[in-house]
Amino acid sequence: MIIDAAGSFGNQRVCPGVTVVFSLHATKSLGAGEGGAVIGTQAVVDRIRRLANFGIEVSTGLVDEAGTNAKLSEYHAAVGLASLDMWETIKSERRALRARYLAALHAADLPIQLQALPENGVYPTFPVALAEGINSHWVIEKLTAAGIGTRRWYCPPLHEHKAFAAYDCAGALPVTASLGKRIVGIPFHLHLLDGAVDEIVELFGRILASAGQAA
Repeated sequence: MIIDAAGSFGNQRVCPGVTVVFSLHATKSLGAGEGGAVIGTQAVVDRIRRLANFGIEVSTGLVDEAGTNAKLSEYHAAVGLASLDMWETIKSERRALRARYLAALHAADLPIQLQALPENGVYPTFPVALAEGINSHWVIEKLTAAGIGTRRWYCPPLHEHKAFAAYDCAGALPVTASLGKRIVGIPFHLHLLDGAVDEIVELFGRILASAGQAA
């Protein structure tokens, strides 16, 4: 079993016999700029090291299985180690930022849905799902015009992309299709200035209040 835990460092448990893959991209909670980490058995780790070095077996210099150049650079390793040294502070600050957002959104009572997540989790993003019928593209345009950056994930869902459309999927996937039209990621990083969360939520609320005209 392989667990794609790309953005889940600090949340995903690691169990014996299960390979877990974490991303260290700059957008993740623990960032090194690029690269990732794989936790698994010694055999899995050894094979990944070979494949990341073109498939070369260092002891013999021979290539038994073709790989690629996927080595983490010394620079990115240094950034990752520095981030790891700050992990306890990063966890605390990300939890506090999420708590501020949740309090502001709850007080504003906006027509959105939030994923139910453990309170003690450490999250790299803050996606919200707009209510059915709200034109997400219009909302994003208004936020962008006001200087509020947004991100979208799985919009459209992977099975609707040209590159993957020919592959089988598990039915019509109505929930996936619905969320793909409604997810909007609002700013969530540790450099948000004091009061920025309240300003973002207040502006978000005003835009959503007038979104009916663009439904």
